[in-house]
Amino acid sequence: MDDPTERPSGPDGTRAESGVTEFWDRVVGRAEDAATAYRDAGWDAVELHPGNATPVPAMGGEGAGDYGLSVLVPPDEFETVERLAGETTFDDADVRRVERGETVFVVAAFLAPESGDAVVVPTHYRRREAASMLDRALSAGEMRVLVRSPDDDPVVFRDDDVASWTPDRESE
Repeated sequence: MDDPTERPSGPDGTRAESGVTEFWDRVVGRAEDAATAYRDAGWDAVELHPGNATPVPAMGGEGAGDYGLSVLVPPDEFETVERLAGETTFDDADVRRVERGETVFVVAAFLAPESGDAVVVPTHYRRREAASMLDRALSAGEMRVLVRSPDDDPVVFRDDDVASWTPDRESE
């Protein structure tokens, strides 16, 4: 995949990357394909459709609080994930990552082999904004995805393969 050409800075000083929105649509499509593949293999797969993803802590954030990618999903999807997390243990993950300029796109499948459940989450982050989150994940030895709705405590998924979430060093 080609690196995008950056566009001029917006009013908030950030740069929009050419093709990122279109590429995100492809990532969501790959998440849907992954959920279908899990279903075809006999898993009960749920695919999430995040409206927002935010690194926690945010750029330059410090403190002992939680960390990970905070992913906002629709209420019905959150209720499904919350129910599943209360019924089973998700102790495996299959993470696919691709980088496009400053943005890292991820399709993560959190798996509960004992029950045959899978939760597939497409997400993304900008490298610069995620440095504190990634530092904390590397120190802790696990990456976290905090699936949330606006009104509830998050459901936390964990992956001990932090390297599968981190950008390639040579492309920084």
